[in-house]
Amino acid sequence: MEKIPALEHALAKIVEEKLDQMGGRKHAPFGRFVFGEDNGPRVWRLIRAGQRRSITIDETCRMAQFFGQNIAEFIAKIYAAAIEKKLIVPMENLKPEALLVDAVKRLLAEQGARPSRFYKTVFGDKGEEIWASYASGDFKRSLTYAETRDIAAFFKMKYSEFMDFANQ
Repeated sequence: MEKIPALEHALAKIVEEKLDQMGGRKHAPFGRFVFGEDNGPRVWRLIRAGQRRSITIDETCRMAQFFGQNIAEFIAKIYAAAIEKKLIVPMENLKPEALLVDAVKRLLAEQGARPSRFYKTVFGDKGEEIWASYASGDFKRSLTYAETRDIAAFFKMKYSEFMDFANQ
């Protein structure tokens, strides 16, 4: 199954916390209300686990309705909470390199690749120093096209596939 993107993951985590705080209202009634009577609780469980399809606008509207809010208020509160909990990066602070570094971290974790092999292969002798700088969020220089292409090749992806993955 495909993993859901970071913003939807943050939405699921925060809604899950809100439901847990409510005590009386549990996940199954929420799942039925938002995702449908038949499979709603199962769909909600899979979304909370990060394994399902994307959450639609209509479903997000029903989530807001479940919590007694309008859609704009609901999304604004979810976005603010996601930033506060560091589940997502504020759009105004997001740099293209941050997307690429995040993609590399996700791929290293998913594939179980050794970071030392990665940075030596892509950046050469000074790889550890260069990667440590990027991984810490200190972007003193932009990644070059050649480095980005080499990153994609390291993960056995085409450049375009890697860029699509990074933009998820």
